[in-house]
Amino acid sequence: NFWNACYDAMMSSAQRREQEKAASRKMFQELVLEPAAKRSKAENTRHANVLKQLNNHHSTVLKQWRSLCRLLTSPRSAWADRNPPEVRWKLSSAETYSRMRMKLVPNLNFDQHLEASALRDNLGADHLHNPTESL
Repeated sequence: NFWNACYDAMMSSAQRREQEKAASRKMFQELVLEPAAKRSKAENTRHANVLKQLNNHHSTVLKQWRSLCRLLTSPRSAWADRNPPEVRWKLSSAETYSRMRMKLVPNLNFDQHLEASALRDNLGADHLHNPTESL
């Protein structure tokens, strides 16, 4: 029958076209998408490493500048501050054999925790910036 032959030919050509599309899609994925994804992943990893190195370098340089500033503005230096800020102290992390910490060292990162105190006392964090008359 002619119509059955036409239908079979149409179905076989449609099936062949779908197979060719699938093969083409697979080749495109292998030749274009996968290498692009690999390169993208490698570039993202490289970029993250560069950012980490830059951040580490920045923090190291900042520590060195702070150390140099402390050295040049220490109490007996040439650029000593006439009214130095109050030095805060903390226990050293070095311990004796009996786990006693015997030494005080300057606390260079002292924080009075004023915001936490204001929040604890229900004054709000903005109380520090806008101190109104107290009760």
